[in-house]
Amino acid sequence: MRKVYLSIFVALMSLALFAQYVPTAQPVYGGRIEHIRSMPLSSTDTRVFITTNSANTAFYADVSNVTTSPVFGTFSVVPELDDVAEYGWVSGLEADEFSEYIYVIAGPDGLLGCDETSGSLKTISTDEVTAIQCHAGWLFYTVIDGSDLWLNWGQIYDTSYGSTLCGSLYNTGSSLITSSGYAGEFAPDIIVNHYNGHVYVFEDGIPPIFYKSSDIYTALSASTS
Repeated sequence: MRKVYLSIFVALMSLALFAQYVPTAQPVYGGRIEHIRSMPLSSTDTRVFITTNSANTAFYADVSNVTTSPVFGTFSVVPELDDVAEYGWVSGLEADEFSEYIYVIAGPDGLLGCDETSGSLKTISTDEVTAIQCHAGWLFYTVIDGSDLWLNWGQIYDTSYGSTLCGSLYNTGSSLITSSGYAGEFAPDIIVNHYNGHVYVFEDGIPPIFYKSSDIYTALSASTS
């Protein structure tokens, strides 16, 4: 992948406020919230997922009337990521609206996916996964193998394929990002540019580095640089 050194510090952009309602704190049992993602279920309903620094890895709640007066349902533990599963804290969370699956990086257990139902758990990768990103029905994730940093990807089977396939990947592949090792203090970030379709991987450091794919995300291959 192409490497671009940053010479300008990019300031954080403030999030736009879409609703005119005062936020209401929602009770969640399970410790400090680490990640939060959401997926639309319909034009008026949304499902919110959170991961926590606790024995129960993930919770979810459905929100109705999101375009008028939002109503929060009760937070429930994601069955496949509860305290019995013993995954504990996870280092990443992404949500895909087409499969209604979430994906988490569960340390030595690898990259896992599931929805809000029991028996839905799927192991996507057992490699050392460092970052994940969902975009338009695709899943992207980085893997460290020795001094090599790889970008892996695949399309996600959506709900129309039934429970056996839903949430797993097809059209999978991988491309070497760099063999120079990963020097960042923190895990890399993956970004898919909504305007040009290219995939970017950010590595912090002095100087920080952006790797840009030579192909758009739907045309990635082993020869992508």
